[in-house]
Amino acid sequence: MRAIENRSASSKTGKPRLQQLASRTVKWTVAGVLMAVCFVSIPLLIRQISLVVRLNERDHGDSYILYDVQRLQKTGIIYRDLTQPPYLAAQYSPLVYIFYSLPGRIVTFENPFFGPRLLVIAAFISVSQW
Repeated sequence: MRAIENRSASSKTGKPRLQQLASRTVKWTVAGVLMAVCFVSIPLLIRQISLVVRLNERDHGDSYILYDVQRLQKTGIIYRDLTQPPYLAAQYSPLVYIFYSLPGRIVTFENPFFGPRLLVIAAFISVSQW
């Protein structure tokens, strides 16, 4: 009688019992791995949030770009004269520097890097929501 019930149960879904078990196991494994990744990422997230308010270099050379943004806010000039030190050329398009200069034109923060860093976080969150 039990064999007939198992056959009727598997015939309703179209999958044999072993395949259903494997499917369920894969789903729970994927969910567990995703939860583990989220829990491991929490300390990293806390560290990155604490670095947003730093006055100096944060990680990946952001002060180089943000000093160019400050110069753009003060002088209106994006690109430096390469015959004068420092001899580093601006590396991004004008739109990037204009985008980063928006917070400094609207609100003045004690830390000049805080506004542009918030813009980067907001842009990342808005893109990641798609």
